[in-house]
Order: sequence, then structure tokens, then C-alpha cells
Amino acid sequence: MLPVSRLGEFTLGICLGLLFHPASEYLSKSSANNPIIFTVAEVAVLIGYFVYANSITEFSCGTRIFSWIIPNLLLIAVFMNGKGYISKLFSTKPLLLLGNATLELYLVHILVIKGFLAYNGSLDISDYALTINFWMCLLVTTAVGLFIHKQ
Repeated sequence: MLPVSRLGEFTLGICLGLLFHPASEYLSKSSANNPIIFTVAEVAVLIGYFVYANSITEFSCGTRIFSWIIPNLLLIAVFMNGKGYISKLFSTKPLLLLGNATLELYLVHILVIKGFLAYNGSLDISDYALTINFWMCLLVTTAVGLFIHKQ
């Protein structure tokens, strides 16, 4: 079942696509096709996104639109043209494969995390062990998700 908060994000994503699709067509036909300009915009949005994401101290349903939806819509708006060098990097075969397998990765990740939590008993472990567990969860999730995606 889709949580109500996710329905809002989904609807806003659809609206963004409807609004920005004509702009994307205009940009592809205009003289503003310089990949450096788009790359600068991509880098600026990525830096801003990570600085903002690391500054959030409270993440409640009431602040969700400002702390999650708007920054993600901005990321989508900048990257949807695919004209910058970072967009080109995201268009490589390995990253496209990961992108195509995101549903499987999403569905598998909670099972893998719960498995590692059951194995460890809790998260009351050393920073080193927590880091190892994080990377192992990421590796197992990616392997299982890609395996399911290929089936």
C-alpha cells in the first residue's frame, strides 16, 4: 500500500514532468546547449542538496515538503535534460542498470537490513562494525536486487 505522503510526492513528480517537459524540449532546440552551463547547474544543485540534507535536524511529516519534496524536485528539474557531464556519467550502462533495478533494490533492502539487525541483535555495536555492516548490507542488497532484476 502506498503511504499518503508518498502519494503527494508521486503527484508532484507527475506535475513536474508535465511542467518541465515543454521546457526540456525548448532547451534542446535552443542555443543554450552548452554542456558546461548544465554541468555547473548540476554541480551546484548536488552541492546544495547535500549541504541542505546534512543540515536537517528535524524530519517530521509537517516539514516533509520543505525537507524532502522540494529539494528532490529541484534535482529532477536540473537533471532531466541530461545535457551536463554529470548527467552523461549517470547515463553509463552500469548506472542505468542500477536505475532500472531500483524497484527490486527498494523491495530487497529492508529484508537485508532486518537480516543484519537480527544477526547483530542491535545497532549497539562499534563504529567500525556498523560501517562494515552498512557496506555488507549495500553489497548484499545490490547483488540480490540485480539478480532478481535479471530474472
